[in-house]
Amino acid sequence: MPHELTILKNEWDSCTKCDISVNKKIWGEGSGTPTYLILSGFTITNTLMSQWELTGLYNILEETNIKATECYLMNTVLCQCDNVDEFEKYQDACKERALRTIHVLGPQIIIALGNSAIRFLNYCCRDEYGVQDIKCLNTYAIRSAEITPKCLEGILDTFLLAKKHVDSL
Repeated sequence: MPHELTILKNEWDSCTKCDISVNKKIWGEGSGTPTYLILSGFTITNTLMSQWELTGLYNILEETNIKATECYLMNTVLCQCDNVDEFEKYQDACKERALRTIHVLGPQIIIALGNSAIRFLNYCCRDEYGVQDIKCLNTYAIRSAEITPKCLEGILDTFLLAKKHVDSL
């Protein structure tokens, strides 16, 4: 883990910016120098992704020849979030932490899983960094109960496009 990420984690361990800051903190995991940052909106479980979702993600990585060691997986909202209705409030409170984490990691490409992660990139990154060339390849809601074969096919296509883009750099 890069030293700057350790400093950031120490700063945010005692965050009190919103009412869910007392909940379990779900820190990102993966390479400290990722090629791919896989961004999800939030989690309602007490882990980054359920075992089922991680298994699906690892299968997709394997199919696209993207190594897990090239990836960092994180949520836009740090704390476990049970109130989906107020999610945007929590995402706004976590904006600075998420943007600083992305900046420290410096990935070549960000793959957003779900609408909330895409909204975060579209609004927060444009506001903060003036990024104008965010391309949304595909949008899929990632919820275990709703994942269909068509959804998995679309996610796989997104990862294949990301791999193709990185390989062309």
